[in-house]
Parts: sequence; C-alpha cells; structure tokens
Amino acid sequence: MITIASVYFAVIFALAMRSMQLGSYDNMEKNIVGMFNGYIQVQDTAYWKNRSINHSLRYDNSLQHILRSDRNVSGLVPRLESFALASSGELTKGVMVIGIDPGPEDLLTQLAARVNQGNYLTPTDEGVLLGEKLAAYLQLSVNDTLVLIGQGYHGVSAAGKFPVRGLVHYPNPDMSGQMVVMSLSQAQYFLAIEGRVTSIVLDVRDRAMAGETAASLDSGLPPGLTAMDWKTMLPELVQAIESDNASGKIMLGILYMVIGFGILGTVIMMTAERRREMGVMVAVGLQRWKLALITALETLTLALIGVAAGVVTAIPLLEYLHRHPVPATGEMKEMIEEYGMEAVLVFSRDPALYRDQALIVALIALTTLAYPVVSILLLKPIRALRH
Repeated sequence: MITIASVYFAVIFALAMRSMQLGSYDNMEKNIVGMFNGYIQVQDTAYWKNRSINHSLRYDNSLQHILRSDRNVSGLVPRLESFALASSGELTKGVMVIGIDPGPEDLLTQLAARVNQGNYLTPTDEGVLLGEKLAAYLQLSVNDTLVLIGQGYHGVSAAGKFPVRGLVHYPNPDMSGQMVVMSLSQAQYFLAIEGRVTSIVLDVRDRAMAGETAASLDSGLPPGLTAMDWKTMLPELVQAIESDNASGKIMLGILYMVIGFGILGTVIMMTAERRREMGVMVAVGLQRWKLALITALETLTLALIGVAAGVVTAIPLLEYLHRHPVPATGEMKEMIEEYGMEAVLVFSRDPALYRDQALIVALIALTTLAYPVVSILLLKPIRALRH
C-alpha cells in the first residue's frame, strides 16, 4: 500500500505541475495570439516595423482569391489599425483604433460574445466599441460620445465624434485599456484611406501548420506584400514561452528526483524487511533468478496499479481545473498581467500529457527494480537467515 500510494501521488503531482505549465502557455497564446493578433497576417513588407497606415495594402478580389487558395486558410479578416488621441471632457488617452469587418472578426475572435454592455457593431455602423478599462478611465458608458483626434493616410488630419455602442471585456489588461473598435468602412472614412487595410488576418484550420502556411503563401503574394506567422511577428512571446518551459522542465526534473527517491525508499524498506523470507526460499532450493523475477513482477504490478489510479484520479481533477481556472493573486497576478494576459491559472487537458507523465513515473518506478534484483542476486542465505 505504501508503494502504491507513493506512485499514486507522484503521478498526480507530476500531472498537475505539467498541466499548469502547458495550460499557462496555451493561455498566453490564446490571449495574445488567438484573441487578436491571429496566427498569420498578410501585410505590406514595411508595415510591421513602424505600424504606419501609409504602408497599407489594397484589399481587392484578386488578393482574396490568392489567400483563399490555400487549404489551411478558412477565413479572411481585414483590419485597419492606427493610433489616435481619445477624449471625453477633460480626460484624454492615447488609444489604438481598429477598423474591423464585424462578421469575419466575430468568427475569428468571438468579439460579439465579449460585449457585456450595449450592442455589437454592424458593417455600416458609425459607432464604436470601447475596452472596459478605457471606458472606465474616460468615464464613458453606452450611448455617450467619444472624440478621436489623429492622423490619417499620408498626413491627412483625422478627427470625429463617435457614439459608444458597447463595452468589451478583454481578458488582456492592455487591450482593455487601449482598444477602440469601429466598423471597417467607418475607420476608412475617418482615416481617409478608402479601400485599403493595414493587415489581413488569416483564420487557419490547423494552427500547428501556421508557419508552413505562411511560407507557402508568402512565395505567391504580389511584390511588396508578405505573409507572417505569429512566431515571426511575436518573437518575444516565443522566447518567453521557451524560457519558462526550460525552467519548468528543471522544476519538473527536481520533482522527478523527489518522486524517484520516495519510491526507492519504499522499495528498499520492502526488500529489507523480507530479507529473512528470501533467505529461507533460496536455502530450500528456489533459484535466485526466479526469486528476482517474482520480486520484479510484484514491484511492476504495484507501480502499474499506482500509475493507473493516479491517472484515473487526475483526469476529473484536471478537467475541473481546466473548466474553472484558478484566479491568481498578489505578485503572481502582477507577473501574469505584465505579459498581457488574464490573471488566471489555466490547466491543460492534452491527452498526451497523461501518457507522457504516467510513462515517466512508471519508468522511474521500474528503475527502482534494480535494487531488489541486485540484492537477491547477491543474497547470502546464512546471513539472511540471521537477519
């Protein structure tokens, strides 16, 4: 029971730790990539460096046909992005202005579901959506008026008044405090840039193939345009994930060492307290290799029972934690929000997680078989009988 319990808790601890690590990476990718940036974007080759609308592109039928020709591309989401000064009364703040096509945008980012006050935009809407934190800072609510002042295409002055149609809940604190969303047609009119967009976000069927899809599309685009996957656009995010994953593996390795010594301790105890019994069996004629095989099969059975019980217990536990993320508090909350993510601990439920961790713990348990097997092969019956 002690051996089974040690393997059982080892599996649960290993699964919980790795699930939280992988879940945090999924949450980071979901908040920063899937919720807004997208996995692939098509842009002017000079746009990404300075984010100027002067480096925009024409969104026409021929370009749409080229992009839709790839099997992994399931949808096109045009956007027009710029910066402006938002004002309400005596309050002002620099904001990011995003012009969207409401239908395709909602299919990609489920933006309509995050509008918790007011209504979502229509394709010809003249109003705007505000992030909750931005609305709170400017002391605005639904049906109030927002004033925007900025610079349009090729230095044209851009200014206008816009009714607030709704408030949007963004898990990302930075987005919630900066975002002003309006219909694409209204944004093009506001910035005097009819028929052009700054980027086209591609909705993909298989996000794991984003890099290959971007490379394939890039070779077929007209001169002056490029297709970039999210890893190219956000190298700092990739580095953050890789760095944290490396440190996480070190911590997991330390946990495996604790698990290994814990299991080894129970195996040593089990072998030591049965040394006299083993000496009797060898003395009456049982071959050592058969005794070693019996002991190995016994330890293997105990390990498999512990692994199976641990996985069975962990599945509903991790499923619950996946559906109900744990809110982060204190310094951990501040650290998570610095990455621009919602301050929650998300747990992964990837099936490969259970297989990998259960296999590693099982291998650790099997490694401890060396001790009882070697002890039996070197056993001296007379000394064991006096034990």
